[in-house]
Amino acid sequence: MVSHKSIISSIPVMIHLEDAVHIWGGKSTIDRFWEKIARQEEADCWMWLGAKLPSGYGNFHGKKGSGIWYAHQFSYLLAHGELDRRLTIDHLCRIPLCVNDGHLEQVPLLENIRRGSKAQQTHCIRGHLFDKENTYIAANGTRKCRRCLADFQKRYRKTEAWRQWNAQYRH
Repeated sequence: MVSHKSIISSIPVMIHLEDAVHIWGGKSTIDRFWEKIARQEEADCWMWLGAKLPSGYGNFHGKKGSGIWYAHQFSYLLAHGELDRRLTIDHLCRIPLCVNDGHLEQVPLLENIRRGSKAQQTHCIRGHLFDKENTYIAANGTRKCRRCLADFQKRYRKTEAWRQWNAQYRH
């Protein structure tokens, strides 16, 4: 039986451009890719016009057998010739449909998350300030608002579910 670790270790860490490019329907993968981009001189971002995922990122069929690519990953691969699978592509412009290779950087996943829009938030969704006293870091690494949690707990303690749980486990 093949172990999970041996399968993972057999996947190449680096992806090279020649692994993703071929002729399909009389056109090269690269030509098909460029047909799906709106490059406007007045705008820095090059917007992806092809298929989009529910997450907001563009997707693109590369070489047969290489699967579906995120459009920004394929753009980075075209510009730099290789991708490191251990890293993720960060949109420096924060626009998921942008495929301008000048707006893309390969970074570790945690760095990408740190740079993300939620990391830049100064207030929670209810308007409370994320400061030292009002913020705690959950086990999954996300920030939580202490005031919102306290308000939720106060409302929950007025419910029938709380009374039943309290009667069963507290007495």
